[in-house]
Amino acid sequence: MPKVTLAVGAVCVLLGLGLAYGAHLNGKNPVTAMIPAFVGILWIVMGAIAGAATKARKHVMHLLAALALLLVLSGLGMGLPKIIQYAADPASIPADKVRPLAWWGQVALSGVMSVFLALCIKSFIAARRARG
Repeated sequence: MPKVTLAVGAVCVLLGLGLAYGAHLNGKNPVTAMIPAFVGILWIVMGAIAGAATKARKHVMHLLAALALLLVLSGLGMGLPKIIQYAADPASIPADKVRPLAWWGQVALSGVMSVFLALCIKSFIAARRARG
């Protein structure tokens, strides 16, 4: 799982950089658009710790699984309702609050974290069965 964690971290960094570039092109704040990149850096650091310290691996991976769950819930809870609301009635959101790039970024981060969480659960089940 540490290699998967590093890969997920790299995907998050790329997502954050892409969102920051898009925000910069639209005249928005690129720092908040880089939140997925900050998450990715955390994932890379924790993945490196899990890969190097076998005794800490279980704890690190459980911590990351819990954080992934929070990111899934928060991203879907913030981004998806706004996308649905805007699609149903664009006038329902004030023009200065329309940020589709941010909304889709939240949903994309939730998607990446959903995959990571599913892989963590699969790994936890396999480890439990291997222990007997």
